[in-house]
Parts: sequence; structure tokens; C-alpha cells
Amino acid sequence: MVDGAQRPYDNGDLDDADKRTLGARWGSRGLSVQTKTTLSCQCGWVRARVLLPLSRLCGVLLASHEVKDVLVPFTLTRLALLIVGWFSQSFRVNPDYPHQHVAKTGWQFSPHRLIDIWGRWDSGWYLNIGQSGYAVQGDLGTVESNVAFFPLYPTLVRWVASLAPADWRTTGIWLLAGVVVSNICLLGALILLHRLVRSFLGRPDDARRAVLSVLVFPSSFFLSCFYTEALFLLLSVATFCAAARRRWAVAGVLGALLTLTRIPGITILIPLVWMALEAVRWKPQRLWPHALWFVLMPVALFGLLYSMRGLTGSWLAPLAVQGAWQREYGSPWQSILHPTPFTPYVTPIEQALTVGFIGLSVAALFTMPSVAYGLYAMALMLPGLAHGSLLSTIRYCAVVFPVFVYIGRLTKHPLVGSGLLIVSMTLQVLLMSAWCQYYWVG
Repeated sequence: MVDGAQRPYDNGDLDDADKRTLGARWGSRGLSVQTKTTLSCQCGWVRARVLLPLSRLCGVLLASHEVKDVLVPFTLTRLALLIVGWFSQSFRVNPDYPHQHVAKTGWQFSPHRLIDIWGRWDSGWYLNIGQSGYAVQGDLGTVESNVAFFPLYPTLVRWVASLAPADWRTTGIWLLAGVVVSNICLLGALILLHRLVRSFLGRPDDARRAVLSVLVFPSSFFLSCFYTEALFLLLSVATFCAAARRRWAVAGVLGALLTLTRIPGITILIPLVWMALEAVRWKPQRLWPHALWFVLMPVALFGLLYSMRGLTGSWLAPLAVQGAWQREYGSPWQSILHPTPFTPYVTPIEQALTVGFIGLSVAALFTMPSVAYGLYAMALMLPGLAHGSLLSTIRYCAVVFPVFVYIGRLTKHPLVGSGLLIVSMTLQVLLMSAWCQYYWVG
């Protein structure tokens, strides 16, 4: 074969020298020359069209910052949480857990330990919405019901669960579908957060530390549970990414989806309007027609409340039902200093995190490239102080991504970074262990 000539697997043509070479190579295997020629051509095609492109793709991925800064820490922290969940079964189950059968069976949704650990407490409400839809159990102010929870996450879980054959859709399969949704959303949120920080908010090292701060946060395990937190985080970061690129239509649609995820989702409207005004240099008349996309968020909320009114007779059913969980209005000082109920092993952490996150939110107002990031952080933190309770605050903090971006900047000092990593991971291991044994941690 002449050097530089076309390869056999490119066109299937072989000259006499090639055939003699193939005959010597395959002669001992009892194959005809035609068969040998065909096999060689097929092997060459697979190598050229499949193996080489795959090797190049792997090379690109291994060199990608997102693999090193996002995929690796995501995988390692989730594996660590699985190990914690497995060994936590050595501890006592919470005797006061509402579902008493778990003390006997050792599981609630699935007999498979490494699946069941991701579903506790409010997971049952989301599962109920996904399987049966909304239903009112009694008086909204005194009887707990699933109208307190928004529909987007259980809807996504229903779609994923529907991929399984009908005979397979046990409660465990539904739980697994939710865990898949949550972890895909978490991974997507981390990738977008990494890109957002690299492109608009800081240096590459800041992006890596921001992602790590999210993953090691004490309540980060909720981002992999059968809860809405991962979806909320994904849509929040995605909305900011779209706004930073001035794609207002995309930002409006994502904001509307965020509004259907959890009650605080509507607060995304505040930073979006601010970023839009920044983009037009504070000339409101130039917002037209982009501002029309922002109407999607209140429209989405109105549509949800309208459907709730048809079911419950109340426009404010998601708020009214909060009274069944002893959530009542109180002063911010009462919420921070004397929250009720008081859980000895969680509430002190929630008090410290509340004060810390509010302080960092204020700092973000003055240090971020846009005030919108600090505004969003404050919009997520401050309304929770109006209930006289810090219940679930430790979980809500896990989605306040502007604070984690700011923490990523603070931890550039090795001593601060190492100290925060050790403290955060220690608390996460302890809280995850308690969660797995059905104790309330958020």
C-alpha cells in the first residue's frame, strides 16, 4: 500500500498486497479471503468512526473544568452520603416519627436502604400529590393537607415514574424517580452555577469554591432527597443565567416555573426587574416589550391559586394551611431569639445560619457585580422571619445560591476554607444520620 493512500476501511477497496497481508494474518483461522477482508474493514470502520471520536470526547471531558470542579465533587459527596445512610441504621429510630410502622419494618417507602434514606417527613406529601393529586383533608387552618405544596416537582416525578411499566410502580419506584429528578436537577444547577460565576461573577477558582460550598453545606443532602430544593436551585440559577445574558423571554419562562415550585419562587421577580433596569441603564421606557415576559410569573401564581380556590374555596389555601403546622405570624426578633418550636439539636444551628445568611446577603448587595444577587438572597431569607419560627430554615438556606457565591470568595484563604469545610461536612454527616433515622432536621 502506498503511503498516504486512502485506508481500506474508508472505501472497502483492497489491492493485492493488502489481500496477501490479510491472508497471512488470518490464514490460520480458517476464514476465506473475502470474510477476512470484510472483518478487517469493519474493525477499521469501528476504530475510525467510533473509538477515535469517543477517545477525543473523553479527552475533552477530562480537560473540562466542569468535570473537575463539578462532577467529581458531586459524585464524591453523594457517595459519602450513601455511606453515612448505610451506617446510620446502627442508631435508634426516632420513636416519635408520625409513621409508627417504620420502627418495626426499618423502612418507609422502599425496603432497599440506599433508596429509602432519601424519603422522610414531607416527602410523603409530594409523593401523595404525584400519585393522587391534591385533596383537602378537613379545615385548612387545623388539618394538614397537601395543598401546602406546589405542583411542579411532583409533576416531574410523575412523568419519570410513568416511564416504568405499570406493574413496577411501587412506592419505592416513585421514590427512586424523585431521587433521580432531584440529582439531575442538582447536577444541572451546579453546572450552571459554575458557568455563571466563571462568566460573570468571578474567577475560575471562585466558581469551584462556590460549587463546593453548596455541596458541603450542612443541609446539602436535601438537594438529593425527595424534596423540591434541587429543582428550586436549578431554576433559580438558570433564571439568573438567562437574565445575565439578557435573554428575557427565557428568564420569564424559567421564573414562571420557579413560581410553581415553592411559595418563595415569586420573589425571583424582584432581581429580574432590577437586572432588566440595569441592562437599559435605568430608562424604564426601554424595557418594552421585554418586560412582558415578566408577567408570566404572577400569571403562573394566579393560575395556581385559582385552581386551589376551585378545590378549597380559598384563594390563599397554600398560606392558610400553614396554620396546621403551627406557623403563625410573629416578629423577626421573636423568630430569631425565641423561635417555636425549639428543637435542641437543630434550632441553634438554624439561629446561627439565619443571622449569618442575612449578614452575607447584605454583604452581597455591595460586593456582587449586580445588586440583584443580594436582593434575591434577602428576598429568600427575610419572609421566613415573619412566622415566629425557624422551622426548616436550615433546609431553605441550601438554595440561597448568592450567599454560596460570596462564601466561595471568602474561602480563598486556605485557613478559612479548610475550617469551613471541616465544620460543614461534620454537621452534614450528623444531620444526615439523624435524618436517615427519621429525626426532624429540616
